[in-house]
Amino acid sequence: MSATKAATPGPREIAARLATGLLGGWLFTCGFVCLGTVLLMRGAAFDFEDAQSLAFLLAFLVFLIVLLWSFAAARLARTASLLFGSGALMTALAWWLSHTP
Repeated sequence: MSATKAATPGPREIAARLATGLLGGWLFTCGFVCLGTVLLMRGAAFDFEDAQSLAFLLAFLVFLIVLLWSFAAARLARTASLLFGSGALMTALAWWLSHTP
């Protein structure tokens, strides 16, 4: 009986996944906090401090999930583009919403 051996990732792939998880996760979480704060202030009529506190509390879980997902995902390029792209998009959307009346 022959068992297939799973390919072990090399140091470059581990470093790339770590960088994607930390930097992409940070950008995604930053966008989540910015957008969450603006949406809570506009939609739920929270004060700024309360909205930001709630967004920061949720940000810990979001960052943890994103970091673990970046290591578990099969394709690193798709993970990186999704994290960096959606993080930048959420940050831009939060900026636009905060500057419109």
